[in-house]
Amino acid sequence: MQRDFHFYCIAVLANAAGFSSRDALTIAYASQYVDDSTESELMELNTEHGDMKFDPVRSAHIGLQSLDWSVQKRIYMPFHFLPSKPFRPPEQFSYMTEEGSEFALNLLDEAIKEPMDNYKRRLCRIGIAIHTYADSWSHQHFSGRRNPENNVENIEIFDEKEKKYKKLLWGNFYLDFAPQIGHAEAGLLVDQGFQKLKWKFSSREENNQYIKRDNIIEFMQASESIYNWFRKVDKINFNVPLPFSAVSSKIQNLLSIKSANLEKKCDKWRQNFGFMFNGEFYYNREKWRTEAIANNTNWDNFSPREWNQVQPFQAKNNFWDSLWVHFHRAALLQRHFVLENLP
Repeated sequence: MQRDFHFYCIAVLANAAGFSSRDALTIAYASQYVDDSTESELMELNTEHGDMKFDPVRSAHIGLQSLDWSVQKRIYMPFHFLPSKPFRPPEQFSYMTEEGSEFALNLLDEAIKEPMDNYKRRLCRIGIAIHTYADSWSHQHFSGRRNPENNVENIEIFDEKEKKYKKLLWGNFYLDFAPQIGHAEAGLLVDQGFQKLKWKFSSREENNQYIKRDNIIEFMQASESIYNWFRKVDKINFNVPLPFSAVSSKIQNLLSIKSANLEKKCDKWRQNFGFMFNGEFYYNREKWRTEAIANNTNWDNFSPREWNQVQPFQAKNNFWDSLWVHFHRAALLQRHFVLENLP
């Protein structure tokens, strides 16, 4: 899934389910920032309490060498391709992701164990866990490790006019050169609601049987499941909840917009649901960074040398209670929980 779901849809679902607009935006920001947290190197800090160090948790896999097992196990699996069940020897274990799985539900249960008196951390844990839970729908039938189980063959797209599946000709050819990690061999088909909507592929893991996918149906199932879970979560700040039916039609229409331009899709979410958030319905990946750090935070494409050149970072006075720090503490807790339950 992309930003239109991980931030905009999640914010709407959280607010409709009773979270205040501010808390809904915090949950949604943490959810989307899972795809944007590229910081992983040790940070030297100048703080009001003296010089310190901070070790952030990288959850975004963009730009990394995905062939590295440590990346697969410490980033892909804990945040994007969660196995369906925890490891319980001597039971058979599978690395494959399954929609709404037992393990994904375990993550949600762990998130709300965070005490209410540490509410910022709690909201961040909920947002991070919801990202992984949502990905269990879009990433189903794939795993976070490099393995032939991620081999994708014979992709076919459903043609609405002719009412039949058609082979993705060039796509099948060039996607075969992608590494068999996650959904690399399926490209962005798994994450986009607009992408012809219905498609299928044959999988070696399923004895070359065809697996059919209808992204919109699956995204809407994920949306309703997330909404129902949000309804049950204890809240400090809350609104009168709306029924899922009050927002579901608009959500489905927005997820189905037939455009490859993600910014235009996000604009549509702001136009349709901005009133729920007093006009503050916008995602900026640097927002939480700049609330915590005074230096240049546009570091997503920094080389190690460039990273070292901007050290030390100047921490703002609220650094240790900033949402950016709470996000990294929450991500660390989720990663530890997942790794403790993997072989």
